[in-house]
Amino acid sequence: MAKNPSIRVIIFGVVLILGALFQMFLVYRSGYEYYCRLHQEYDSTMLYVRYLVSWGIKLAGLVLGFGILKLNDWARKLLIAYYVFIIVTVHLKHAYPAY
Repeated sequence: MAKNPSIRVIIFGVVLILGALFQMFLVYRSGYEYYCRLHQEYDSTMLYVRYLVSWGIKLAGLVLGFGILKLNDWARKLLIAYYVFIIVTVHLKHAYPAY
């Protein structure tokens, strides 16, 4: 018998999916050139790697959102690692000298 997700799980999954889609839209709309202007302190190779990692994080959030809605145990475990990664690397994303 399949379990139905609680309303809290549905809200969390939907917020995760919508947040990932919104971030993807913003990055896609602004483009790589804007990303390069935003992070001028890095060389071109590092910028490209950061840009790809940024897209990877957004895609992972989208996939994990659907996994949470389906109540997959692997999605729950990977979501913990996903948020730990976000917390650990937040200082790389928002460097103080850039602002």
